Amino acid sequence: MEPMEHPTLWHSAQHWAEKLSRYLPIEGVWLSGSLARGEATQAADADLFILCQPGSLYTVRLGVVLWLRMAGALATTADHAGRLCPNHFLASPYTLGEESAYMAMLLHHMQVLTGPESLLQYVQYHHRGLLRQYGYPAPVGGKRPPTRPAAWWWRALEPLSRLLTHAKITRLGTRPLPAGIFLGTAELRLHPGQKHLQWPEKR
Repeated sequence: MEPMEHPTLWHSAQHWAEKLSRYLPIEGVWLSGSLARGEATQAADADLFILCQPGSLYTVRLGVVLWLRMAGALATTADHAGRLCPNHFLASPYTLGEESAYMAMLLHHMQVLTGPESLLQYVQYHHRGLLRQYGYPAPVGGKRPPTRPAAWWWRALEPLSRLLTHAKITRLGTRPLPAGIFLGTAELRLHPGQKHLQWPEKR
């Protein structure tokens, strides 16, 4: 579904989702946030939720950020309007580490840019308890699509990519990590802020 508002931003997200999926070990790219909900303002960016092939989570994130930065398409704190914000990466078994009203809202409003629709349906079904807890409908069934590990060269880069990511984040000097930052083996989320804690129970 393409919203009537912000067609340029939507098309930019679609273009980059297709390009990144073509060259990186990505299973799918989903649109999340205000643009997916149809609530984006003129100052909005496009939040990307990226599904990675097993063994490539941190490498995909590093590749996506570097590519978008070189192209001038990466959202920054100082300049994010009309740009892309790849802030959430997930790999098999597709389990979200945070179960909150905010995550339920994101999952409900996801829009598929690349990859099979069945993957989104499976992830929503996998978290059907979370969706129902916060008043959102959940699929009545979902079959897990087949996945394949990332090629060996991507897996070989993963330890270095993980080390570089952890080194950059730990320079924040805060323990525990700020809300919105999660560094796991199958989930990587880098979207600091308090909206995770402040989102209403239902919308």
